[in-house]
Amino acid sequence: PLCVNLSVSTKMEPARPPKIRSHDLLPFIFPKSYHLRAMPSDDFSTFSGTIFIELKLEQPSDIVRLHTLEVKILSSRVTISTRDASPTTQSSLLISAGLGETTEIQFPSKIPQNDDGNTSVTLEVDFESIIRIGGESKDALHGLYSLNHPSSPYHKLSKGLCTQFEPCYARRAFPCFDEPSLRCSWSMDLVLPAGCDSRALFNTDPSSIHTDDASWPSELLHLYQDGRRLFRFPPTSPISSYLVAICVGSFDSISKSINMKVGETEPGKSLEVRCFGPSGRASELEYALELAGRAVIYFCDQLKIDLPMTKMDLVGVPLGGLGMENHSLLTFQWEHFLVNSETPFARRQRIARLIFHEVAHQWFGNLVTIEWWSYLYLKEGLARFLEYHLIEAFFPEWNYWQHFQDEIFAAAMEKDEDLKRTHSIEVPLGDAARSYSTIFDVISYGKAACVLRSVCNFAGIGLWPAFKRFVHENKFGAVSTPDLWRSIAEETGQPQLVSWLDSWIKRAGHPVLFLSLSNEGKVSYEQRPTQQIDGQSFEPFPIFSVARVFNMTTQESKMHHFVLEPLSGEIQNFSLGQDEVLIFNSGHVGFFRTAFDDNMMSRFLSLTPRAPKWFQDELDNLLFDYTPLLVENPTIFKFEHAIKLAHLAVFERPTFRKLAFLRDNLTRLLVGDLTDEVKFSLAKAVATSKLEIVLTNQAVTSLLPSPPTSMTLNDIALIELLKLYIDLCNDPDPRILALAFELLEGVDPESVSVNLQLLLSRLHHTLAKKDLIPILGEEDVAALLSLARENLKSNLKSVKRQARLLLLELSKDQSEIESIVLPLKPIGFMKLAGGLLLRSLEQALPPAIL
Repeated sequence: PLCVNLSVSTKMEPARPPKIRSHDLLPFIFPKSYHLRAMPSDDFSTFSGTIFIELKLEQPSDIVRLHTLEVKILSSRVTISTRDASPTTQSSLLISAGLGETTEIQFPSKIPQNDDGNTSVTLEVDFESIIRIGGESKDALHGLYSLNHPSSPYHKLSKGLCTQFEPCYARRAFPCFDEPSLRCSWSMDLVLPAGCDSRALFNTDPSSIHTDDASWPSELLHLYQDGRRLFRFPPTSPISSYLVAICVGSFDSISKSINMKVGETEPGKSLEVRCFGPSGRASELEYALELAGRAVIYFCDQLKIDLPMTKMDLVGVPLGGLGMENHSLLTFQWEHFLVNSETPFARRQRIARLIFHEVAHQWFGNLVTIEWWSYLYLKEGLARFLEYHLIEAFFPEWNYWQHFQDEIFAAAMEKDEDLKRTHSIEVPLGDAARSYSTIFDVISYGKAACVLRSVCNFAGIGLWPAFKRFVHENKFGAVSTPDLWRSIAEETGQPQLVSWLDSWIKRAGHPVLFLSLSNEGKVSYEQRPTQQIDGQSFEPFPIFSVARVFNMTTQESKMHHFVLEPLSGEIQNFSLGQDEVLIFNSGHVGFFRTAFDDNMMSRFLSLTPRAPKWFQDELDNLLFDYTPLLVENPTIFKFEHAIKLAHLAVFERPTFRKLAFLRDNLTRLLVGDLTDEVKFSLAKAVATSKLEIVLTNQAVTSLLPSPPTSMTLNDIALIELLKLYIDLCNDPDPRILALAFELLEGVDPESVSVNLQLLLSRLHHTLAKKDLIPILGEEDVAALLSLARENLKSNLKSVKRQARLLLLELSKDQSEIESIVLPLKPIGFMKLAGGLLLRSLEQALPPAIL
C-alpha cells in the first residue's frame, strides 16, 4: 500500500481544536488531511477512486465512521506508521451502514491512539459515487453533477462536471468527515478519460499535467491509458469539506494579476484572478473579472490580511443557487455571471452584489469558518452586509442602501413577523443533515445583516476595526457567536453589547415601538410584540437606536443615541421643543417597527412643506412601518395618516415596489373583517387622495355595493375609485367593467359632474382597449356608441378625443367616420392617429416589447 504524505504546515494551525458536533460521527477521531485520487467514467456517469485520510485518534478504536450519501465503499485499509517501526497495514473486516448518513468501517484490531504526534494513521477508502444528471431540480445540483444537461450552456460542449457541497453534500461525492469545523488540507490527483479535452479546475492550480506514459508517475501507472490526462493538484490551506470544489468543462477564460497589499511598506503577495465561462463567451467575463479584482484589493486593505492562495477562479456554471464561495474556486449561476451589451442594468447590479458576497466569504466563511450550521449567520449575514458596503464604496451613485431597505430589510421583517414561519438568527440544530438547508433563508442572511448593521451604526465603529480583529484572532479557526461579540465588545469598549446582541440573535421576532408625545414635549414609549402567542408573555428587546431631532425653524439636525431596555417608560433627559420633530430609528437601521401617536404623527406630517432632502427616505421608512400596523390594527390607527403618508411617499418618489407594497396591504385591509362603513371610509380616503395605487380586482370587488343598485352615482369617492381601477388595474376583470357600465348606462353626460364624464370616457376606452366589448352584446355596443356620440358634445377635450377613438373603432357608418376625421386640423389628426396606433399596438404586442 502507498503511504501518502499529507502533512500540513504548522503555520496554518486553527485558533483552537475542532469539535465533533454531530452524534453520527465518533467524537474521538478527527481528520488531519485528505488526498483524493479519482476519475470520472468515460460517459461521466460515475466518479470512482481512493481517498486517503490522515487521522488523529484520541483513543484506540477498531471502528472508523465516515459520512457517506449515495456513495458505495468498495474496500478500505488503514496504514499505521511509527518512527521506530515499519508501516503496518490492515484491511477492513466489515463495512456497514452507520448512524444517519454514515458508513462504519470495522478493522480486525484496534487502531492506536496517536495524538502524541509519534504515530501516523492513514485511512484508504476505495469508493464509487454518482455524477448526477443535473437539470432544473436544485437537488440534482448538489454533490457531483454533470454540466451537459440540455438546459446548460455546456450542453453541446465536451463532457464536464461540477460540485456543490454546501452544506453537507461532500459526502455525496466521496467518504469524508463532513462537518464545517473539521478543517484540513486537501490535495487531488484527477484523471480525465480519453477523448475528454475539458479543462480541470480545483481549489489549487495543478502542479503538473501528464499525458503520456513517459511522464506519468510510477505509483499511478495502473491508471494510465492512451489519451488519458492526469492533473496533480497540491494541498490547499486547511478548509472545510463543504468548500472543496472540482470543475471540469469546456471553458474559455480571461485573467489579471493583482497585488494583495496589506501594509504600507511591505510588498503584497500576487494573486491571479481568473474568470471561466462556456467556450466562445470569454468577452462576457470582463465585468466579473474587474469587480472580483477590486473586491479582493479592497478587503486586503481594510482587513490587513491576505488570502492563503495564489489564484482565485470564478466560474459560471449551472448552479442550484446563485453563487458558492468554494475556497479559491468560486462558482456562480452562469445567467447571473456572464454580462454582455444586452444585460439589463438591474441584472448588472445583482451580479455585482453576488460577486462581492462570494469574495467576502473568502475571509468570512473560508479563512474563518463556522463551528456548526447553527452559526450560519456569522458568514452569510456578514457577507450580505458587506456586499452592500462594497456597492456603496464602489458605486455610491446607485444609492444602494435604499435597495437594502426595500429588498433585504423588508423581506426579513415580513417573514420575522410570522412566528410560525420565522426562527432565531442563531438556530439550535440537531444531527439531521437535511435540516441544515432549511435555514439558508432571509433570516440567516437578511435579518442577521440588519442586526449587524444596526450595532455597527449604533456603536459608531464603522465596519472594519471589529471585523479585522475577528479575522486576525480566528484565522484558520471555526467560530461561534461569542467570538464575534467578543471582537465587537473589545474594539468598542462596550461590553454591554454582548448581552444586547444575544437577545436579538437567539430570539425570533422583533418588537413594535409605540411612541407618544405629551404637550410638554416628553416622549414615552412602549414595546409590543408584532404577534402575540397565547400563553406566552412578551419579553422586551434591548432597543439601541439612533434618532434624529430636526428643528423646523433652524433647519438643523442633531443625532441622539437611545437605549431602551424596559418594556415601557419615558425617555429620560430628553424632550422636544415646539418646533422640533423626532425621527426615531433614523435611516431604519434598527430592526423594529415604529408607530407614532396622533400628536407625534401630526407634527411629523407638518414637516413636509419644507422638508430637507433626507426626509424622503425617512418618509418611506415610516410608511413601511405604519401601513402593516394599520392593516393589523385598523381600529387603533388612522386611515388619514396612512393615506397622507402614502400620498407623500409616492408623489415624491414613486417606485414599483412601493406601489406594490401599498396595493398588497390595501387589499389585505379591504378584504378583511372591516364593516362596510369603515371600508367605504377607507376607499373614500384613497380615492380623494389621488393616490395612484394599482388596485387589485379583489379589493375593488369588496367595495362594490351589494346589490349593485345601491350604488350612488353622485358619490365622488366611488367615482374616483372606479376611475383609478379602470385606469390602473393591469388586468381589469370584465365582470367589474360590465357592472360599472350597467350602473352608468343611460346617464346623460351633460347632466352629471365632470368626474363622471371622465369615468364614462375611460370606461369606453378600457372596454375597447381590452377587447371586452363582445361580453356586452349588441345592445350594449349600441349604448356605447350612443354615449360616445353624446360625449362629442362635451367641453372637455380629453372626453371628446376618447369619444372619437371609440366611434372610429366601433362605428360602421362611413359618413359618420368622415364627419369625425375630415374637420380635424393636422395636429388633431396626428393625435387621433397616434391614439389608434397605440391601441392597435397594445392589442398586438407583448408588454415587454411595448
